[in-house]
Amino acid sequence: MKKRILCALGLALLLTGCGSSSYDSSASNKAAQTMAASDMMTEEAADEAASEGVYEYDAVAQGSDTGSGASTAENVQKQVEQGRKLIRRMDIGVETQSFDELLSQIDAKVAELGGYIESSNTYGSSYGYEGNRSADYTVRVPADKMDEMVTMVSENANVTRKSESTDDVTLSYVDTKSRKEALEVEQERLMALMEKAESVDAIIALETRLTEVRYQIQSMESQLRTYDNQVDYATINLSVEEVTIYTPDTQEPKSDLQRMTDGFVTSVKRVLQGIKNFLIDLVIALPYLLIWAVVIAAIVLVIRMIVKKSKKKRERKLAEKMEKLKQQSGQLNAAVEQVMRKEEETDKPES
Repeated sequence: MKKRILCALGLALLLTGCGSSSYDSSASNKAAQTMAASDMMTEEAADEAASEGVYEYDAVAQGSDTGSGASTAENVQKQVEQGRKLIRRMDIGVETQSFDELLSQIDAKVAELGGYIESSNTYGSSYGYEGNRSADYTVRVPADKMDEMVTMVSENANVTRKSESTDDVTLSYVDTKSRKEALEVEQERLMALMEKAESVDAIIALETRLTEVRYQIQSMESQLRTYDNQVDYATINLSVEEVTIYTPDTQEPKSDLQRMTDGFVTSVKRVLQGIKNFLIDLVIALPYLLIWAVVIAAIVLVIRMIVKKSKKKRERKLAEKMEKLKQQSGQLNAAVEQVMRKEEETDKPES
């Protein structure tokens, strides 16, 4: 009797693998674990499980196994023919001279098409001269409206790069859906057995497998929802850069004269833009320049005062020294005169 119940559970677990041609190896491992767990049932629990109708699950499994491979292949083919599951992605970079206006147009167009902005980041500031702001957008729009969105952006900005990719997930989607349906069938049969089971060991074994099946079903449902979202809504990665001069289109061939003309015009524009930016920066920095001018003027005045005082002090010391020298010179002259007078007095008697 124990061998009979083990065979019944083994065939029941193998039903899921027969219902889907690409059932993965993880499900087979879990089935083996469940069979090993059921082997721990006692003889009494096995007899009770058999009497409660587990053998009916075996009979149903054997009856439904006939022709399951052919029917699964036909279902997959039909689902593929109904419509392919394509995930579209677009990466586009643009330049604009009207940064704020273009961002407003993007927001309005996304709302008009029934999409949404998944993420957006704006860098730089409008403070100062133009040409220092950029933005990165991740936009999700209905797949059939992606071209309309890209056309709007291209008409209102200068496109510098653009790339598109398409992922065909039809086979993965159909395979996941088939596996989910097979697991749902197994879930229903396990629940039917749960209603008939009375043994604690049998109930535990069935609940363990039922929990695993439900977990796999929920995981596959989540994966299918992710596929549906990616298929229904295309992803557009949009980079916007503010510039004053558009990058020339290098894809179109140009003559030498045209290249020289375009280069000269571009150089003139850049020179004028440089002068404009300098004047703007000068006006912006004017308050700082005034403050620095006041500070420098104050420092110069202090230095001049210090130099002036030092000069006066030196002049005063020099005058004092000159006065002392004059006094010393006067005393010396007086002494010389006295000496000369004495010599004259001594010379007179002798004569």
